[in-house]
Amino acid sequence: MNANVPQPVIAQEPTDAQLLAAVRLGAAFISESPAYRSLAPTVDKMIEFAYSARADPRFFFNVAVRDNDVIGFMICERAPYGFTDTEFAFDRMLYVAQDKRGGVAARTLINAFE
Repeated sequence: MNANVPQPVIAQEPTDAQLLAAVRLGAAFISESPAYRSLAPTVDKMIEFAYSARADPRFFFNVAVRDNDVIGFMICERAPYGFTDTEFAFDRMLYVAQDKRGGVAARTLINAFE
């Protein structure tokens, strides 16, 4: 693979194997985050959240895949405002592996969400 040739990145709902790969990336997300790194992540809790988010229609859970490897993920949620039934959407987590940054993975995930 030539590093100067753009590699296609696909955003898709994760399969079980891809979901677990995203959980592994989630551990990296936590360790990099100044806000979260002091919290002790629980792998079982991360897996439970990932499966719940994928199954819940209020959530958007996509992974960025390049060459069959999960290189990033995005989890978003849809919720009503506190004073109306009108809903809004917001991102909960967006992460791309450190060595895969600088490309189109994050933009691909954001575009799929939008």
